[in-house]
Amino acid sequence: MKRILLCGSHKTGKSTLFFQLTGTKPDEEFLNGAKRHGGKTTVDGANLEEGLEIIDTPGINSILDETPEGAIFRGLLETEKPDVIAVVADGLNFRRTLALTAQLLIFQKPVCIIRNNKKPGSDSTVDMATSTQRASIPLIDFPSETEHAEFIKELLGTKLNTPSFVYEKMPEIKWISEFRPGDEILTTFRICELSTWPETSPAIESLRKKIGQHGYFSRADLNIVDHSFSLSDFLRENPDGESAPEDSSRFSLLLQKPLTGIPFAAAVFFLMYLFVGRFGAGIVVDFIDKTLFANYVLPVFKFITDFIPWEMGRALFMDPDFGLVPTGIFLALAIVAPVLFMFYLFIGFLEESGYFPRLSVLFDRMMRPMGLNGKGIFPLIMGFSCITMALATTRMLETRKERIIASFLLMLAIPCAPLMGAMFIILGKLHYSAFIFVLAVILIQVAFTGWVANKILKGKVQPFIIELTPLQFPSALQLLKKSILRTWFFLKEALPIFILASILLFIFARIGLLNLIQEAAKPVVTDFWGLPIESVQVFIKTIIRRENGIAELSRIGAGFTSVQLIITILVMSFSIPCVNSFIMLIKEQGVKTALAIVGVVIVYSTLLGGALNLFFRLVPLYR
Repeated sequence: MKRILLCGSHKTGKSTLFFQLTGTKPDEEFLNGAKRHGGKTTVDGANLEEGLEIIDTPGINSILDETPEGAIFRGLLETEKPDVIAVVADGLNFRRTLALTAQLLIFQKPVCIIRNNKKPGSDSTVDMATSTQRASIPLIDFPSETEHAEFIKELLGTKLNTPSFVYEKMPEIKWISEFRPGDEILTTFRICELSTWPETSPAIESLRKKIGQHGYFSRADLNIVDHSFSLSDFLRENPDGESAPEDSSRFSLLLQKPLTGIPFAAAVFFLMYLFVGRFGAGIVVDFIDKTLFANYVLPVFKFITDFIPWEMGRALFMDPDFGLVPTGIFLALAIVAPVLFMFYLFIGFLEESGYFPRLSVLFDRMMRPMGLNGKGIFPLIMGFSCITMALATTRMLETRKERIIASFLLMLAIPCAPLMGAMFIILGKLHYSAFIFVLAVILIQVAFTGWVANKILKGKVQPFIIELTPLQFPSALQLLKKSILRTWFFLKEALPIFILASILLFIFARIGLLNLIQEAAKPVVTDFWGLPIESVQVFIKTIIRRENGIAELSRIGAGFTSVQLIITILVMSFSIPCVNSFIMLIKEQGVKTALAIVGVVIVYSTLLGGALNLFFRLVPLYR
């Protein structure tokens, strides 16, 4: 019995081809989730004496897909042992198709590509022909209604013929071909899952050590995915047969290895501090503050408000402590927005360059003690942009345990972009070691609280596979447009809230309520945290919106010591984010879980402030 296995990405036309060849209707026979046509049969007039079975598999993007479709596909590879693997491709998904084909070569089976020219938008004929020819992979055109017999014969004539440079690009193929226990294809495949299931077979563990001897990190699964896309890009971008540049691929691997990736990540964070904190919050903000606003904007507002006949009205706009212009409009437009724009520029560069997926690979092993895999870093990275949106992205995580832990860390320890921008305003005026200290405390608390949450909540960490997009230099124009747009959306949402917070504080101060709140909070704020009583108004604004509070701190911070500024920043970072994030948390996790998370966050941030105050009393830093 000859077996042909059809596979490919979603919507490439493989099911259409299956129905065309077999006449099987979509609702006829399903086995293990895959549509089959089997037995000794005749396919459109082509009598095959040994019999023919054609198997249509679910759509996949990688042999390592962590989906039900991926599990079905791997099961069919093991049980059916096809004579030929046919990958159906169209021009729209050809890069991914080539990478999938490279992964399938690992199994040492004849592999061919079926070109679907009938699908609209599939216009990569030259690229497909050249790429497959270089890899010695047969390229067969989608058959017409009268060509089924010839088509089947061409498929069955596919031979295993892998050129030497493919072994160089996909070294796993050579290692596996030298170390195959019998002919069990799934056993061969299991090397991809070593990091999660190391006990599957002693033979596999031996193979893992063999791979390790070649200098690659033990995540063989990620190594295979990275190599397959590297080979795909090599085949598509070098049609003349010249040697492909190795710099990008090697650099990609270096970014993923702890020995080189962690120092690089640390350097990236320090560059962010220099660009956003020193340049943005220092030079740019000082120019806007002392030149534009002080000399031009504020005199104009003062001239206009002088026409208001009553003192209360003038104070509402121009009061230096609570007026709408100095503490509302000025803080948002002159201080927070410029720094936030610089932050979006920097983060946007990292996003568009393809660095973030490699950062998730780097942190995969580090995050597992926290109950998350590498995929969990995406919501956390998103949190540095917007906590509310990051909470929405936690639904991408596969288990409830992972979603709860990620949500907890976002609410507790991740500063959003506006807060980060405002933090840089203060940290940029302190010694650079203050930035390192604040960052270290945040990272340590994320690791510690994640570890505790992992121990408390039941469940296992899921395996992690990701497609690594090519490293590239982003378009400066697109980066600028996106950063401007993000800053504009922030101002549309935040400016009214800044103004509202200023009005509330102005009213509280006028009616004496602010003094009552300060007296009530004094035992915690001054005695336990060691902060000036004026910091109460900072925390009131923080409750409304976190970056509003820290912007207020930058305005009144002249009366604070360096230690008090650091404690205030960290307490605000570990306190509850904005009201929108709390609403999103309820939506994603439910009222009960959301209230539990918020309760823990309030208690934890309170205790942290006291612990930091005690630490600085015992350790005389920043005196």
